[in-house]
Amino acid sequence: MTGPLAWLLLSALALLAPHSHSPVQWTGRPLAVVASPPRPKEGTHVHVVIALLPRGARDVVVEGGGHHAVARRSGTRLRRASLPSGTPGPLELNVRFTLHGTRYTAPGGVVFVVPDT
Repeated sequence: MTGPLAWLLLSALALLAPHSHSPVQWTGRPLAVVASPPRPKEGTHVHVVIALLPRGARDVVVEGGGHHAVARRSGTRLRRASLPSGTPGPLELNVRFTLHGTRYTAPGGVVFVVPDT
């Protein structure tokens, strides 16, 4: 008698538990991410090209320095985005995308922002 009640209680708790909406780390083939210029000056923009995304990837966004930019299609399986370079120092880039209903994040590399002199 207590078995079915315990199962019902555990099932109800699982439904009430908050779902995590944070992206899952991408473990597939690494993405190819190219930033231009390779050493941007502060106050300028970094242009990012993303290749080797998995077929069917959508909602592609590049993040870095507290900013994010939607990566628009640019040719066959290529995406482009532009981010503000931010303050001098390392700018870590990450790529987020959705594939088959799951949100993923993948490392995009690091560019070094130089002071504007």
